[in-house]
Amino acid sequence: MNKPKLTLQLSLLLACSYAPFVLAEPAAIQPGNTTLSLAVGYGQYGNILHQGNATPLYLLPRVSYYRQRFYLENLDLGYNLWQHQGFSLDLTTKQSFDALLLRQDPLQDALLRGLVKSKKIFVMPTSSRLDQLLTPERRQFSYLTGISLFYNQQNWQLSSALQQDISKVHHGLEWQQKARYLWQSGPVALAVTAEYRYLSSNYSNYYFGVGPEDTHPLSVKRPELRLYQYQPGAQWLPALRLESSYQLKDNTRLLLNWRREWLPDAYQHSLYFAKRQHDIWFAGVLWSW
Repeated sequence: MNKPKLTLQLSLLLACSYAPFVLAEPAAIQPGNTTLSLAVGYGQYGNILHQGNATPLYLLPRVSYYRQRFYLENLDLGYNLWQHQGFSLDLTTKQSFDALLLRQDPLQDALLRGLVKSKKIFVMPTSSRLDQLLTPERRQFSYLTGISLFYNQQNWQLSSALQQDISKVHHGLEWQQKARYLWQSGPVALAVTAEYRYLSSNYSNYYFGVGPEDTHPLSVKRPELRLYQYQPGAQWLPALRLESSYQLKDNTRLLLNWRREWLPDAYQHSLYFAKRQHDIWFAGVLWSW
């Protein structure tokens, strides 16, 4: 995939999860609202593989639609089952973005560099080169569905979502907890979000492991060709997000957002990754309609 195409894909996909925070959580938005927004500026989606640079971001579009109990947030859908005194229980779906971490550059190059850097010693078949034994499979995007509990109390927004893969990509599940505090004074708005994600073994192994199909197409039938394999198992991934905006007009804001997620130590044994801290940031102007 060439860089311009990847940049456009990233901008469209990331809009679902990392769009400007001026749009509230689903439980906090009143039915009957339809909002379109477009953020124009510059940002970066960090690269944590053993080679390559961060992918630039220039546009973050977003569409929100709410009608009675149903709502749409770009690629994410939701249906409210129950609501009482700040609590909201919803059926929800969402796009998983973990594949993006492994799609910016060739995985073969990342794994090759990781193997060399690890200084591991391998017994290879006669007349074989190291790069001939690396055949990492392209990680596919998955789509999740499940149930989410929201709680809103003044400036606090808490949520817990348990969701299962329904796209038959990895058959795993994710449990995500968020705590977000929003502070506003005049035209200035600031928010901080702490997040924890639990990835089941199937989910974690698919995206962050090294299986037989990643090292040689014949390694399933011929154990001597199993150059390197690793399965990290279920893992917890913490993240922190800081957001700020300044309102210029009723429908125009300046914004600056930053998010960091920490990969567990276990993922470095997959040898794809040069570092564990993954950053996404964006600064620009937001227009809403």
